[in-house]
Parts: sequence; structure tokens; C-alpha cells
Amino acid sequence: MERCREWGERHQVALYLLAIAAGLGLGALAPTAAPLLELAVEPAIAALLLVTFHGIPLRGLGAALRDGRFLLTLLGVNFLVVPLIVLLVTRPLIDSPSY
Repeated sequence: MERCREWGERHQVALYLLAIAAGLGLGALAPTAAPLLELAVEPAIAALLLVTFHGIPLRGLGAALRDGRFLLTLLGVNFLVVPLIVLLVTRPLIDSPSY
């Protein structure tokens, strides 16, 4: 069990990218399945968050919050990088009808 967890942690980004690619492929190949698969989005996100944060040792949280470089990087990613990625990803959808 421990080896499986370590392997998953080591390949976490690749697994997430593979899941995204699989979702994009499934959406492109079977667009009529969207209403059914839409029900799985929130549970899948919850499972990913659980697995992601389960491996974080909370004992080191205080030290991380006192680390200025860490906090600056965290703020930069959350307020600069992520919005830029969202802008780039959603830009092609600007002419799509909204729900």
C-alpha cells in the first residue's frame, strides 16, 4: 500500500494531466455523454482534493506560513499565474453561448 501511495505521489502531475486528456478526449468523442458525466465532476474534484491534501503534514504548516518566499510564491501563483491560465484557456470560448 505504501509503495502505491509513493508511486502516486511521484507521478501525481502526470496522472492529473492524463485524466484531463482523457476527459477532453471523451468529451470530443462522446459529447452526448456530457449530462451524465457532469454528475461526476464534483465528486471527482473532491476525491482529487482529498488525495492531494491527505499527504500534507500539518505539523509543518506553521513554518510554511512564516516562510516569506513560500508565501510570495503562493500569492503569485494564485493571483497572477492561475488567472492568466484561465484567461488563455477560456479565450477560445468567448463566442460560445452561455448556459
